Parts: sequence; C-alpha cells; structure tokens
Amino acid sequence: MKKGLAKKIIALAAVVAAGAAAIYFSGGSSALEVKKAVAERGSLVDTYTETGRISSGSDLTVISEVTGRLVESRVSANQTVNEGDVLFVIDSSEFEYQRAQSAAQISAYRAQLSGLQIGNLMSVSPQEYLSQVKEGAELAKSALADAENSYNASKELYEIGAVSKAELDKAKLAYDSALESSGSAEARYEQSSRLKQQLESKGISESALNDEFYRSEERQLSAMISAQSSSVSYLDDMIAKCTVKAPASGTVKEIPAEGLSAVAAYQPLAVISGSREDIYVETSVLTSVAPYLKPGDRAELKMELRGGSMRFPAVISEVYDHADEGVSPLGLKEYRVTVRLRPEDPAALSSYTGYETDVIFTLCDEKDALIIPGGATFEKDGRDYVFVIEGGKAAAREVELGYRAPSEAIVLSGLSEGDEIIDRIDTKGIYEGAEVRFSGK
Repeated sequence: MKKGLAKKIIALAAVVAAGAAAIYFSGGSSALEVKKAVAERGSLVDTYTETGRISSGSDLTVISEVTGRLVESRVSANQTVNEGDVLFVIDSSEFEYQRAQSAAQISAYRAQLSGLQIGNLMSVSPQEYLSQVKEGAELAKSALADAENSYNASKELYEIGAVSKAELDKAKLAYDSALESSGSAEARYEQSSRLKQQLESKGISESALNDEFYRSEERQLSAMISAQSSSVSYLDDMIAKCTVKAPASGTVKEIPAEGLSAVAAYQPLAVISGSREDIYVETSVLTSVAPYLKPGDRAELKMELRGGSMRFPAVISEVYDHADEGVSPLGLKEYRVTVRLRPEDPAALSSYTGYETDVIFTLCDEKDALIIPGGATFEKDGRDYVFVIEGGKAAAREVELGYRAPSEAIVLSGLSEGDEIIDRIDTKGIYEGAEVRFSGK
C-alpha cells in the first residue's frame, strides 16, 4: 500500500472515531431539538383595521350588476324611495335558461353516476358499461333529430302566424336542451372509451382495470356535477341581481337609465340623494379579508381628536361584489373591495363629515376553541397538517382548521385538547420521518 493512501485512510478513521465519540458523549442521539406546542382550549379574537372616511347626504349611484334588457323602471325623478324598494327589473330569462340547462346536466350526470355505481356493484365489465353509454348517446342523437324537426316546423308555422312566440320559444328550448344532451352523451362515450384504452395499454390485470376504470369514471362525473352545481349557484345570484333594489333611503335625483331598452353591467341606473342625517363611512379591504365580512356585522370606528381617542359602534351595511385593482404602499398590485358602514349613533358623527377614521373589523371572536400556533401548520395538496412526534420521528397529521390568524389557528378536528405538536414547521431540518425530540419540558 502506498504511504500517501495509508495516511489518508488513517486520517479518515480518526475523523469517524472522533464523530462517534462526540455522539456518545452527547447522549448518543443526533435528533433535532424542537419546541413543543400543546393544543389548548381558549379564546381567539382577531381584528383588522383600515382607514375610512365619514360622509353624509352625498349622492349614491345605483348600478346594474348584470347585462340585459331593461324590462321595467319603477322610479321617477324626485321620488322618495326606501332602502330595499325595487327600482328596476332586468330581463332574467337568459340566466334562467342557462340555469335550467345546468340543472338538466346535473340530473343527467347523476343518472350516469347512478348507472356507473350499479354497474360496478353488479360487476359489469367496462366494455358492457361502454355499450350502455353508447346506446344512451344514440338515443340522445335520435331525440335531437326529433326536436330539430319540431323546432323547424314551429319556425315555419310562426312565420305564417299559426303558432305563438311562446310556443316557438318552447320548441327552441326543447331543441337546445336536446342538442346539449346529445353532445354531452357523445362526449361521455368518447371520454370513457379513451379512458379504457389508456388503462388497457398499461397492461394491468382485468380486475384492477375494472376497479381503476370505475374509480376514474366516478371522479370525472363527480367533478362535472360539482362544476354544474357551482354554475347553478352563480346563475341564481345573477337572477337575483336582475331585480335592482334601492341600497339606501333617499330621493331619486337622476335616472341615467331613463329611456334605455337595455343596460350593461356596472352601468349607472339612478342617483339617490340622501339627507344630511344620512351618515355613513366608506372604506376598502383586501380581497383576502372581504369573505369574513357581511352586512349586519358589527365594527368600531376610532378617531383621534383633540380631546383624545373616541370610539363609535357601527354596522356593515354593504360589501361590494366586485374588487378594484390598486397598488399597495410597497408598489405591488392588489385588489380591494369597498365596504360601507352605518354608525349606530349618526348624530354623534354629524359634525365630522369628511374626517378620516380607523375602521376596526372583528374577523374572529371565538370564546371556546381548540387553538394551536399558526406556525405549526402547513399545507400539502390542499389539506392542512401539523407535525407530531411518533417513535422519535416527525409524523404529519392531517387537521381541519377553522379561522387562521397570523399567530394562531383554530383546530376543528384532527387534534384533541392536550395533544403535543411541533411548535414551528419552518425549523431547519424538519421533514416527514426526520429524527426529532422536544427540548425542555
């Protein structure tokens, strides 16, 4: 052996021995020391503060939140209106039609899902299931042809005055519905066939193929049902917005929509002039905060005056549906939602019109909640976790969280009072399976 190589081996052995001795004298453990947190019941109050401005008796512009034909106007200039009075009615038939289509799709998908589950329980092979789907697509195509013939005949009869517009619209609705059903059924057959081919190309066993096919089909249908349900909720909201109501009491000063046959979203419809006693505060909040606020929630106004700090209770009267783009103090793009509040004692603020005030919102006020440090949680694949120690190693445990403040979080499930977890997951070296131990007590 060469002398140089022998020296390197001896030196390496000395380093290894020294390392082993260091581990021995330090207790024989290289586990990372971490701080412990305990899930405890307690109160969590979190507030959010923005700057607002006090206003009174200013004009309030009523806007349309949808685009459509203006069916009815129930206001005239100088008319006195009360909060909640109906001012305009916008045609909602298109939204109602789309909602009916989405509802029909949900019914169709649920029927397919039911058939899929029955087929799985009865051990029907994917090929047999595909045959049933194909047969359904052919029936839908035949129904489309009948509906198209009926619609074309109705158009000809309408042109000569033999049928009413309502009968023509009914025939068109039936045709459009059949067209949607036929397209969906055909697409479903093509997707299912493609899925079967992809699974077969993997060379897996027949039983495994059957299980994976039905699971994949069920996931796809469930996702489609969820998407259409969201569409129905959105359309319900748009239908409600077709009835435009007065957001506050006052006198109709102007009617920009007068004489119009149609309006566009965010177009001014009327201007309501409030009284001098109509005191309100307007501010804007980040879009991340807006979901925690709703009309009727209590807030507090804080003003620094010569006589010291003064506080006034207020109630949120309106949270706008749309966000405006802006720039943060750091120069970053941000989106904000306008919030309007009414003081509980308007007379107390009547002499402060135009003044700025702090608006303090209470985002959370839980008296008896299971609380852990906010830094103890982390997210993976859309789920929340904490680390516990099991067998001397860090183990992720899924939890369901409620409100999350910067420093604390409410646990709804996954932990019990007294459970011990790792205080902060950003401690260097923590990962699933890492050797760790609690320091101190």
